[in-house]
Amino acid sequence: MTSAARLRDAALLHAKNICLAHGTVAALDGVSLDVRAGELLTILGPSGSGKTSLLRVLAGLETPQTADALTIDGADMRAVPAHLRPTATVFQHYALFPHLTAGANVEYGLRVRGVPRAARRAQAERALALLRLADKYDRRIDQLSGGERQRVAFARALVTRPLLLLLDEPMGALDERLRATLEADIRALQQSQGMTIVQVTHSRDEALSMSDRIVVMHAGRVVQTGAPEDIFERPSTRFVAAFMGGGEPHRWPHRADRPAWRAHRLRRADLRRPVDRRTAAAPWPARLPRRARGSCPAWRGRLRRQSAGRRRAHAELPRHHAPD
Repeated sequence: MTSAARLRDAALLHAKNICLAHGTVAALDGVSLDVRAGELLTILGPSGSGKTSLLRVLAGLETPQTADALTIDGADMRAVPAHLRPTATVFQHYALFPHLTAGANVEYGLRVRGVPRAARRAQAERALALLRLADKYDRRIDQLSGGERQRVAFARALVTRPLLLLLDEPMGALDERLRATLEADIRALQQSQGMTIVQVTHSRDEALSMSDRIVVMHAGRVVQTGAPEDIFERPSTRFVAAFMGGGEPHRWPHRADRPAWRAHRLRRADLRRPVDRRTAAAPWPARLPRRARGSCPAWRGRLRRQSAGRRRAHAELPRHHAPD
């Protein structure tokens, strides 16, 4: 048996040749994906690459035009609506009910499933405790911070015990410190509970720090799949290398199309031109167009130095006092 066949047999989620189009725009073009049980897989790519569309297809929120296979735990999901799939989704903007308390938000999925009140409260309290929110059960949503609201959204998803947890850029609205803390909490919870998570993000740091495997997407297609270190150290295409390295994945435009301050280079003599300290002003060099001066880093630095010179010159002027 080949390694691909063994992966498919062991996969909790198996998707093959998924195609989705919005009008004439192809959001997904023959995407195939396998997710093993107990792993955290990250779908990474720039805006418009199709990663959120793929997540919505997995959740049942979008119906693909074609799909050769879409199974979760061996069951065919192509005709199963979203509310009957063994999945739970955490959205970027939380989607919490503002008129309910944190505990009532967590209980909502259990209440829809007909779980008795005492049982659903106990399960909600347990889920909140896992995310260090045990004392926030009766708090209103507007009394919680951004990080606490996101933890409530996670608790609401976890309490239903889904086979597959889907995260749609859940930390995109958080600041850097909260994001790092929540990343560590999610990773620790995933490993301790043996959860299977598929998350979507455009953050390279987030993908590299959290993931067991990374799927890189571009223009509706999967361009590379592998472990974080393989994606970072051995990219398979120029796009993956530039995207993971933080560079520009496309060539520079023609010289005539570049910004004016790049096409018109400053002469060294212009930068060395002496400045009149009394006025701290100097004529503009003829080679740099006037429209380019505001976008040129060298000229912005020169303007800052000139302003500082004006302030110093003004401070050194003699002060005239009225006679005694």
